[in-house]
Amino acid sequence: MPDGRQPLVARLNGGSGLAWELNAPRDNSLLYVMLEGTLDVDHKFEDDYALGAGPSFGWLVDATPEWRIHLQARHQRFALGDVHSNSDMVLAQRYTLTRNNALRFDLARRSEFGHYTNSALIYWMGYF
Repeated sequence: MPDGRQPLVARLNGGSGLAWELNAPRDNSLLYVMLEGTLDVDHKFEDDYALGAGPSFGWLVDATPEWRIHLQARHQRFALGDVHSNSDMVLAQRYTLTRNNALRFDLARRSEFGHYTNSALIYWMGYF
């Protein structure tokens, strides 16, 4: 929020777009572009909601059979209800250790309500 608080917000998000498989060198990457719409609802918003839309872009690359890289960027302008903009850029990497285990490492820079945040996250993912 503009005052720096981060309350839980109900969010509905959806979108549509196009994707292209890139053919070099091993048919191992996908480029996509989307237009997304988002509705956020909380009593702390002006008029209790924020409705916005904007583009998102991404590139998925399977560098090796075990290692996937995902670079994505998104910007949304909320023009109805609470007027503001959100943007983020994320570099996510997943390394498969075994059939049921993987490590994930994310670097992100986000902008919400004019506040910028950076994050670095490490996940262990267990599948069953």
